[in-house]
Amino acid sequence: MVSPSFLYISRIETRRQRIATAVSPCTMLIFYRETLLYRITWMLSAVYA
Repeated sequence: MVSPSFLYISRIETRRQRIATAVSPCTMLIFYRETLLYRITWMLSAVYA
């Protein structure tokens, strides 16, 4: 017999893991895009300076 609180906690954990796996690629994409924009603007400013 498993306690209900343990079931509830495990359910929350699985949901959190699912959210984390869904969010991490998005955050990586956003971070990559931001760094890419920063690099492009830096290169352009270096060229036109």
